[in-house]
Amino acid sequence: NVTMNDIAEHLGMSKRTIYEQIQDKDELLTLCIESFGEKTHDELIKVAEESNADLIDILRYFVDFAMSSMSNNVGRFFNEVKKYHPKVFMGVVEAHKKTRIVHLKEFLVEGIKQGLFLPMHNPEVVAIILLDSFAIVDRSDDLEKLITPESLRKLVVTFFRGIATPKGIERIDDAFKIKYNETND
Repeated sequence: NVTMNDIAEHLGMSKRTIYEQIQDKDELLTLCIESFGEKTHDELIKVAEESNADLIDILRYFVDFAMSSMSNNVGRFFNEVKKYHPKVFMGVVEAHKKTRIVHLKEFLVEGIKQGLFLPMHNPEVVAIILLDSFAIVDRSDDLEKLITPESLRKLVVTFFRGIATPKGIERIDDAFKIKYNETND
């Protein structure tokens, strides 16, 4: 439990100075989560641009990031926010849902162009289905017991294999086999 006094002391300022900038702890948590989301998005873009990564490499990077987040303080932070500040947690999720849908739709459309994903009538609907699958997990009372990093990886890989072309399936299997040293059964 971090108090506003703890935050003020860590920052070397008074609580009054903090409250001149923000209304309450919920606003501070929202700003922290949004900042984390922006940094994550920027890092994903950086990886894509610097490495000339294809879409499957980006997918693998995202899954790796999500798995490591679940296993470290980031995962615990989000679980604590969800548990003790559910309105903040769900507010941020809902506030960014449209943006996530747009980005995921663009990802799917590009994957179709590259021959990695099957043509689909409405990529936006597919994006919504995937995000709503994760929303079900987000609504769980005990996220840590419901989904492990490994089960998250399997869920994402299974979903994308299900919409992939044979070329996409081969690329997904290769990317995740190399990363996790698995065999295809």
